Amino acid sequence: MDNQATGIEPPAGAGHVQAALQDAAMRLRSVVETAADGIITIDERGIIDSINPAAAKLFGYEPHELFGRNVSMLMPQPYAGEHDGYLASYLQTGRARIIGIGRELIAKRRNGSLFPMRLAVSEMNLSGRRAFTGIISDLSDRRQLERQVLESAAAEQRRIGQDLHDGLCQQLGAMNFSLELMRRRASKGEPIDPAQFEKVQQLLQDSIGQLRQVAHGLQPVNFRIGGLPEALRALAESTSDRFKITCRARCSGAAKIDDETTADHLYRIAQEATGNAIKHGKAEAVHIQLGTPTTGGVALAVLDNGLGFKAATGTESTGMGLRIMKYRADAIGAEFRIHSRRRGRGAVVWCGVPPR
Repeated sequence: MDNQATGIEPPAGAGHVQAALQDAAMRLRSVVETAADGIITIDERGIIDSINPAAAKLFGYEPHELFGRNVSMLMPQPYAGEHDGYLASYLQTGRARIIGIGRELIAKRRNGSLFPMRLAVSEMNLSGRRAFTGIISDLSDRRQLERQVLESAAAEQRRIGQDLHDGLCQQLGAMNFSLELMRRRASKGEPIDPAQFEKVQQLLQDSIGQLRQVAHGLQPVNFRIGGLPEALRALAESTSDRFKITCRARCSGAAKIDDETTADHLYRIAQEATGNAIKHGKAEAVHIQLGTPTTGGVALAVLDNGLGFKAATGTESTGMGLRIMKYRADAIGAEFRIHSRRRGRGAVVWCGVPPR
């Protein structure tokens, strides 16, 4: 009998289809195995079917140590004790609290330490068997950065409060004392020295100047008064006065930002970069530039003549100030780069906001 006529032989091209399927499976396995995020699959009972190296490393295990174990072992109490009941309830009722919705949770490593993570769970059907895939992102670094940003803001508020106490309050007290002396002399019909008026007037002008600086620190970017360019010029001026160095700002008229959040983050990046250049780089000259690159959008650059970087640190530097700047750039969808200038002297901090 002709095998081809009976359909026993596979149709033409079936071998290519099978090879393509195998190739696709290998590609998918490679993606899962090399993914930066953790990926775990479990069955209907919560038993781990597979786990990629990133997830195993995140929890402090080898992959083979987790196969066949209940996924609740990766959770602290009370979540571990509630997990099986939640899964059974979902299978019966279909009411989900996390499946199909990304959520932030607390996870437990092998050594018992806890860490924040973001978990996205999806359901799938494999040959009639229900299974669940969880994609895990470690939020530890992000939470640390958020704390550092808050601590930085709190430190700035404390500095402003100290400036008010040490500067403005003392000047107001001196004015009050001088005015009281003048009031007493006037009540006695005694003449008042014009020099006393001039002294009070000078104290008042100094107090107004300090108050403006405090207001600028609380709201550096004011769109009603020049926006980001004017804020950067004020930053350069105050930096020059405070640290007795050369600090200049050059802003292109075409570089316009209408979003207050973006403008504020760019200002804080410039402020952090300038402070780093002076405190850590020992710079004597800092130049702040705001312009429009040929690709569009807005670019901020802070250049200094300080010590520079010992090596090409890129965006992987662990310095808190650099990490905060990178965090701010990410928050506004901007590209962030740092590098040394000529012959290792000086540094460049660059942040580019793409066109909106």
